[in-house]
Amino acid sequence: IVAAHNLLGIEEDFLRKEHVENLWSLLNPDGGVLILFEKGRQRGFEAVAGAREMILNRYISTPGSTEYENTTESPDVSRYIAKEPGMIIAPCTNHGPCPLYRIPGPTKGRRDYCHFRQRYYRPDFLQRIKGATERNYEDVEFSYIAVQRGIDLREKYGILQGQEATDAAFAGYEHTTALAPEGNKAGAANEGLTENRPKFHTLSLPRIIYPPLKRKGHVILDVCTPGGEIERWTVPRSFSRQAYKDARKSQWGDLWAL
Repeated sequence: IVAAHNLLGIEEDFLRKEHVENLWSLLNPDGGVLILFEKGRQRGFEAVAGAREMILNRYISTPGSTEYENTTESPDVSRYIAKEPGMIIAPCTNHGPCPLYRIPGPTKGRRDYCHFRQRYYRPDFLQRIKGATERNYEDVEFSYIAVQRGIDLREKYGILQGQEATDAAFAGYEHTTALAPEGNKAGAANEGLTENRPKFHTLSLPRIIYPPLKRKGHVILDVCTPGGEIERWTVPRSFSRQAYKDARKSQWGDLWAL
């Protein structure tokens, strides 16, 4: 289910939550994916972050949080409701509180918020409507969340999470073979991994949440880590030839593995 620009039009917070609950109930419980898009502005981010928080609190089971406390007074409903398997696919690689949404709800003067940019090219009829004669493209900023119901690859493949995943990503996976799904021929390469070389999977990587700062001799990356923190990492030329080369090519929104 792709729900684009659905939440900002709903002013009341409880109605937004009800709308997200309805969308969640329509998902296939065996792997359905819900994608929420909003404008890449402060209010758009807050709407998406609020939906993310509710889905994690009520529906997706995570270590240390496998039940949802039902606060309704109805005696026919159990106080504690078991959550179901599920996971955030993107953009987050952590399942804890959003580090940019420490203060929930609309907040005046919120400067930092998670959003990304995508360029698209206008079709000819839109060029004519806009009366544009030179530039035929636009850069659109958006906030989004993609959540899968009923499947948790973190458990299935033993994917690193939390601070352990952050530390492994900081050290870099340059000399580590990717963790392949079952049945994939590349999976045989994982058998030779030693205990001190953690298995690699994209769901355990930090994501670059701002445009990289590319300076002479080093690149500065602002990343959202699997440990649920915003950190600034510097990749100098001396660290690794491959890492530095990739850092120079990195873009806003990329995952970072080196």
